[in-house]
Amino acid sequence: AKHGYRARDRQITDFVALLCELTVPQRRLMLRWLTGSPRLPKTGFAGFPSRLTVVAREGRVGVKSDDMLPTVSTCMLYLKLPRYSCMDAMRKQFMTAIVEGQNSFDMD
Repeated sequence: AKHGYRARDRQITDFVALLCELTVPQRRLMLRWLTGSPRLPKTGFAGFPSRLTVVAREGRVGVKSDDMLPTVSTCMLYLKLPRYSCMDAMRKQFMTAIVEGQNSFDMD
């Protein structure tokens, strides 16, 4: 599997489901966290220089995936997604990341 995930892997389908359940304010937080930008270009995601790539974030010895935050390289739209055991663990870690990660790096 390229980058550790296939399109039909549970982590990917859970991520898409998570995006779909976000409120509008949460989607704005996610967009800023993923891209470093507070809004989409006029042409939508197609206006970014890179496509969103989701890769597996491997854990470290002694650290459970459920205890890891997702990370992102905003310039390349490169999301590093741990192999969470369930949707609840993913939701908890994403909400922490998108709230606590605001204004850590801005493209404004």
